Amino acid sequence: MANSRELRQKVSSLRGMQKVMRAMNMIATIKLRKLSSLQAPLAFFENTVNSILNSMPGTLSSANHPLFHGNPQARKTHIVIFTADKGLCGSHNSSVHRALDGYIAAQGNAKEIEITCIGGKGKNFCRRKGYNVFFHMDAGSSGTKQLQGLSSLIGERFLKGEIEHAALIYNKYISVIHQQTLTVRLLPLVSGRKDTDAAVAYTEPEFTFFADAAAKLALYYRLQIALYNSRLSEQASRMTAMENATTNADDLISRYSALLNRARQSVITNEIIEVVSGKEAMKGKG
Repeated sequence: MANSRELRQKVSSLRGMQKVMRAMNMIATIKLRKLSSLQAPLAFFENTVNSILNSMPGTLSSANHPLFHGNPQARKTHIVIFTADKGLCGSHNSSVHRALDGYIAAQGNAKEIEITCIGGKGKNFCRRKGYNVFFHMDAGSSGTKQLQGLSSLIGERFLKGEIEHAALIYNKYISVIHQQTLTVRLLPLVSGRKDTDAAVAYTEPEFTFFADAAAKLALYYRLQIALYNSRLSEQASRMTAMENATTNADDLISRYSALLNRARQSVITNEIIEVVSGKEAMKGKG
């Protein structure tokens, strides 16, 4: 059994850690509430973009827009992963890492893989694994301009035939206690219906112009939606992780406090025994 000094140090250390955990939990809760205010507008844009794409397949055969078709001659796959810049957020980062490993393993050696990392943890993981990091930006500093630049860069490289297809790997926010790791295609753009399922759409201005604008908008907003979901999932995971850590610290404090009390009682008992023994010895001499 540890001595009283060691137990007191452990209890004191755990209480100090609890203060940090509660502060991190509070910060994550505030950030989660702030981000939640954007949930409805972004969901509206996501549904609108999907609706536009779903209305287009019947007309694609005449437009033949390149962003809707693959580049089978290219041998390069571009993957965009979304992680946090920091840890202490449960399985938020590790779930994306596992999904990335699985996706790359499924590609085999047939394709050359390049990765864009949104978030410091993803970049560090890819470099440890020896993956080809094409581009990196911090998740905290990824704003509208940065995502617009990234979507333009990926779109241009796809149009030039440098990459066959692009994919997104991120955590989709469902609720505070439930996040789902998704691997979805980014390019070529696809909808939920086949050409035969959709009626021919007539657009004004001409469809080629409309398809070009819609494709670029869809590319950008899919990146934006993935980043937003990743940020929400990060704060929800961190909030849950800090709550669990605080609860575990409470359990450890209770356990160490009980051991400390036993140690104190043992010391007191020994002192009483010594006093009584000394008194009895004095009586014997008398």
